[in-house]
Amino acid sequence: LTTDESISLAVGTDGSDKYVFAGSWDNSVYKIVPSDMSEDNSYDVGNNVGALTLGSDGSSTFLYSGTVGSVEKIDPSDMSSSGAFADGANFFDGLVIGDDGTGTQYLYAGNAYQGTTIHKIDPSDMEGVDTFDTAGAGSLALGQNGSLYAGTAHSTNDATIYKIDPSDMTKLGSIDTSSDRIEALTYGNDGYLYAGDNWDTLYSIDPGTMTVMDTLDVGSYSYSLSTVTGSDVIGGIGSTVTKLTHG
Repeated sequence: LTTDESISLAVGTDGSDKYVFAGSWDNSVYKIVPSDMSEDNSYDVGNNVGALTLGSDGSSTFLYSGTVGSVEKIDPSDMSSSGAFADGANFFDGLVIGDDGTGTQYLYAGNAYQGTTIHKIDPSDMEGVDTFDTAGAGSLALGQNGSLYAGTAHSTNDATIYKIDPSDMTKLGSIDTSSDRIEALTYGNDGYLYAGDNWDTLYSIDPGTMTVMDTLDVGSYSYSLSTVTGSDVIGGIGSTVTKLTHG
């Protein structure tokens, strides 16, 4: 399937079968059959898609799409709207969903370039319940330790990663990487937090103490990071998708 700059991906079921969901800058979220990569359906969000994630609203699994001014809740079975969280003209390019430590699922939405607030959203009704202010966080990750991590990319020379308690959205710690901007985050199965900047550095970070354990020159901009198995991290780096192993 060819689209106009598919910059966000999510993989999961629509309630019965497994699909790939792709957000594009042609204002659409595509539902793709993975066996032949054909389009099954799509949803027009009305603007560029900055982020996608799949998760439960407490009763069923939904697809969530970050765009300009809103986070859309989409029923993946028929790609129809099931609600939205609105916040002015902010471009939501960071989304993650998970337990906040109280046994309840929440959606967290950040925006790197047009706002300074991370929103905690109840996915059942798409209402905001709390916030955390940063210099603009476009990359978010939930850790196995229960903490929320946010990488800032709002302005030059502000590459701070925050450790946040998602239950009350308070700061637990932070680290200044002395880079330019943090563009990608993922929490590894090996217990490390991985961060990629907009230059050429990948960081492995101890998420407990928030200290840099190691760095790797990956040669280009980190667009996205994802954990697969063990200590392997898949990175969208420059124009390539690269497998990295932390040893």
